[in-house]
Amino acid sequence: MKIIKPIFLFAVLFSIAGMAYSSSGSAPVSLKEHHKDLECADCHGNESEEKYYLTPSEACLSCHGSRQEVAELTKELDAGNVNPHRSFHSGTATECYECHREHKLSRNFCGNCHDTDLWMNPVP
Repeated sequence: MKIIKPIFLFAVLFSIAGMAYSSSGSAPVSLKEHHKDLECADCHGNESEEKYYLTPSEACLSCHGSRQEVAELTKELDAGNVNPHRSFHSGTATECYECHREHKLSRNFCGNCHDTDLWMNPVP
């Protein structure tokens, strides 16, 4: 029993180490590695936490560049007409949150209708 308590304590502390806290400190939220230095307001603006929902694409684009610049990052997929950031369905107008999620697993929006295993990498 004596060894179980330190192992349990270590497991709890280790799991907490991967979490960030909201600005009020009220609720822990996970952040992906590439966004670990961001504050809530960097993406959610000055909204109250109750109003946090899907982050508008404009918040993403304020750091990641214009929709055209983001599409250029995946331009190798243009040849097969499968660039998710320059889609033949919606051009560059697809909202970032359709695929990218910060506090949970991202998803492949194109996979709702298409078998994308051959041409799409996992969504960050």
